[in-house]
Amino acid sequence: MGEPAALFGSDSNGNGMPDGLDYAFGGNLATNELPLKILLHGGHVVVDAARQDDATLPYADVTVRGCTNLPCAPADWTLPVEPAGDTTGKPANRAWYEPTGTLERAFFRLDAILK
Repeated sequence: MGEPAALFGSDSNGNGMPDGLDYAFGGNLATNELPLKILLHGGHVVVDAARQDDATLPYADVTVRGCTNLPCAPADWTLPVEPAGDTTGKPANRAWYEPTGTLERAFFRLDAILK
């Protein structure tokens, strides 16, 4: 028991991922699968993330955030990231995103919050 937001950020099963992401992804994140990967697809950067389980949509928001310079302070995660236009070959349990514009470098993270 405890404060829901704090529990969402804890790691009760010790897998190195916050419980909020475990919950939000459900069965869409296989054991030992990375929740976020960076790919080159069709000549540009694609952020490959586990797809949020439809059953959790009313209760949690999952967001892919981008930043262009490390270290990224909380206010620096402003690089626009949108659903990828070309999803040819994307597995059903994954969601693909891409940053907008031309980049020299970019860093990405996943956030999950309770609604």
